[in-house]
Amino acid sequence: MQTGQGRISDYRDLLDFIRRDVQGERRLMSRRMFNVFLWCFIIPAAISVLLLLLITLGVLPRHLGRYIEWLVLFFPILYAIYVIASEVLSGMPSAFRWGGIANMLKQSLQDAEWRERVVGEMKAQVHADVRGWRWIVANFQVDLDRIHHRARYLTALAGAVFFLLMQGLDSVVPEQGAGYHQTLQGWFESSMSNLAQFVGLGLFLVLFYLSANQTHVSLARYLSCAQLILQELEQGRENEKK
Repeated sequence: MQTGQGRISDYRDLLDFIRRDVQGERRLMSRRMFNVFLWCFIIPAAISVLLLLLITLGVLPRHLGRYIEWLVLFFPILYAIYVIASEVLSGMPSAFRWGGIANMLKQSLQDAEWRERVVGEMKAQVHADVRGWRWIVANFQVDLDRIHHRARYLTALAGAVFFLLMQGLDSVVPEQGAGYHQTLQGWFESSMSNLAQFVGLGLFLVLFYLSANQTHVSLARYLSCAQLILQELEQGRENEKK
């Protein structure tokens, strides 16, 4: 029977194995997070601040300040179209050629081959019995739940910061005359401006959450491999009892 220190040592071996295995995928994940932050936050904020400065200095006409919210909305939509085109539409030719189900089964076979490799290497790296693997699986599940909760928390925090930033940009934009807001055209443009802000905020939060949750999705694959090892060990114990 393993002691607490022995189980911690086995869990450390598991985490070391996962850390080495995901080293190659880490660059891709970091690049995706940076691209989301760049196209959905840095570039819109920088261009908006630049336009506000030009409007304040009189280089650009003041009525262009009403269209800054659409500029904030443009870059997240552009990045979302790029992601859809590169990750979804690129697989459409093979889906039409082989069919959607056949394409999914092909991906399932590749995932099964990946799990077979990881299970073999994981069993060679972590030397634990059935009880030890039960503890490892349960402990890893708790850590994954914590990572998932952290992704939701960061998404909510980013939404609050982005909303306050948009409100700050609105307060800096020079106000129009009172008669302008009383017209039907002024009310329509003000409503469309608020709608653009909420749509842009929603797109930013969706992209931010998907990128932040990518870590949880990647680590969940290793949890599935650990569960397969535990299931195999339990079946072997039951066969020995019979």
